[in-house]
Amino acid sequence: MRLLNGYILIKVDEVDNQTKSGLWLQDNVVKLPSTGVVQLVAKGVDDVKKGDRVEFLRYAAIDGLEEGTRVCKLEHIVGVYAKEN
Repeated sequence: MRLLNGYILIKVDEVDNQTKSGLWLQDNVVKLPSTGVVQLVAKGVDDVKKGDRVEFLRYAAIDGLEEGTRVCKLEHIVGVYAKEN
């Protein structure tokens, strides 16, 4: 796939369907993920690169073709997490 117009493909983090106390939540109650790792970046996007861990606006992203991926514009990325040493 080749992304266009500043779009970014993100592999989102797994969402836990269980609360800390052990209760299971229905799928319609679980929040959409808002963090993940950049998998693919459109040409001309310099602020993020493949492998960066990012936080993005939850409802601004759309589902990607593959399970567990989301696509969003650069403007919808809130921040890039610092790399751990």
